[in-house]
Amino acid sequence: MKTNDQLMEAETIIRWDESSEEAVLWTASIVVRKQWKSFGFEVGETAGGKGWACRVPIDRITYKPLKGKA
Repeated sequence: MKTNDQLMEAETIIRWDESSEEAVLWTASIVVRKQWKSFGFEVGETAGGKGWACRVPIDRITYKPLKGKA
């Protein structure tokens, strides 16, 4: 079982802005990496082997309403 510190280190970052048609996804979580691969994203190991990254079209980034909120 992982400690709370280990879980906090398994962060995921999604970065996009209006200057690009792609979002950059980065994670240190093997669970998230597996999800991305199951979605068909081309995931590669980052330099130094401390995480994984991929690029996806920005239209793949979506929002969902919070439960109980209108």
